[in-house]
Amino acid sequence: MADVIVLGGKAPTKELLIKLDDSLSMMKCGVNTLDQLAALFRAISDRIESKADDFNSIDRDNIRSLAQMGKYVAEDMANGLGCARDDAMEVLRVPA
Repeated sequence: MADVIVLGGKAPTKELLIKLDDSLSMMKCGVNTLDQLAALFRAISDRIESKADDFNSIDRDNIRSLAQMGKYVAEDMANGLGCARDDAMEVLRVPA
């Protein structure tokens, strides 16, 4: 027997299910985009390390700090958004 989704005491409409599916798709896209952004910041940080002689120590430290902060924020947001998406999918019993 298939599970029936009941929201607010009644079965959801087709439009609601389409909107939920669109929202879950956008959440997945957001996670992927934030993962790519984190990789970009990681690459900037790595590049600074490999080209240390091309920058004075203050510039290098500032760029490294900014890149690490950007990487951290992107990874944190990707994780939070991914958890929210997983929770929504679990509640709705939508396969990943």
